[in-house]
Amino acid sequence: ATIFLSLGAAQSLTVKERVMYNLRVWVHAAAHCAESATADGEMDHAKANECRRCWAKVGDWATEHGQKVGNECLDTYEPEFREMCGELMDAYAAEPSDDKGTAVDECWNQCYMRNIAGKCVEATGGASKELEFVCIGKHLQDNMNYAREKIFGEKHNFLKPNHMMEVLETVFEEGRCEHANADNTERRNECNMCFYHVNEKAEKAFGEDAKNWNGKLDEYFEPGPALMVTGMWMFCADNYLAPVYSECYETIDSVIEAIENKNAEEWEKLITEMEACSQIKQAEHYFTDCKEGAGEGVEGLVSYVNCARNLTNAWIAERRPEVTDLMADYWMGGSVLPEDM
Repeated sequence: ATIFLSLGAAQSLTVKERVMYNLRVWVHAAAHCAESATADGEMDHAKANECRRCWAKVGDWATEHGQKVGNECLDTYEPEFREMCGELMDAYAAEPSDDKGTAVDECWNQCYMRNIAGKCVEATGGASKELEFVCIGKHLQDNMNYAREKIFGEKHNFLKPNHMMEVLETVFEEGRCEHANADNTERRNECNMCFYHVNEKAEKAFGEDAKNWNGKLDEYFEPGPALMVTGMWMFCADNYLAPVYSECYETIDSVIEAIENKNAEEWEKLITEMEACSQIKQAEHYFTDCKEGAGEGVEGLVSYVNCARNLTNAWIAERRPEVTDLMADYWMGGSVLPEDM
């Protein structure tokens, strides 16, 4: 979504389309605020909220007041924007057009990505492109979780991922099945069916618990169904993803212990680490060419991410074209629409 619409673009849209456009901008702006308030892996929620209140004073970007206040917000919370995109913004302000608005939009998103990339290169010490890639994904998802909570009242739900993540997890599992079983089509099909069955069981097992989820596992939580689903999932992983992904699941006994002890924080932490390990291994396999062609530092990481996106989108177009729109949302951290919309 662009920061603002040109007059011609606005006139060509219906009232509903303009409202939905502004909703997308509002959600993305909140995600940008979350990133501007994040340092050393920790988000300053007060600063992020302050940033959102700044955006709330902009109103109509097409007015002189809107542009003045909007630029003040950008200068305060995204100071890199002025240096990177200032000329494009000035050109749009002087003579608005759809093309110039699109150019500002693309630059705004590139600035956002570069800001995150810089933090991830620093945080990982440049250890590997794959680790940096996973770091970027976490930033994007954390930022969108903040935005969705503030705008839609939807808190991150460990037991019940949103629709986008539920669907895309099946895509990632299919990718792991393909990676681990190479050209053995029968094994790949068995692998996909195994995880599909477990996902169905998980949805039923966690249904009521997810509705009651408050960030803790209180007296209502019965570990039995979670232990069953975890055991079934590990059957699939140990039989069909080994040995390629085996080291990612070495802490499974600690996961089981966390479930038995109703330790939600430790449970989520361990699962997140497992997922990150799997993502790194998938990236090492699928994005080898991207790594070879990328440079070092922020520029190299941004190049790597763009290449990884293109390869993933091509894989999706061939294997799972029905999830193309969901994958586009994933690359921005999540959907800009509420779960029940």
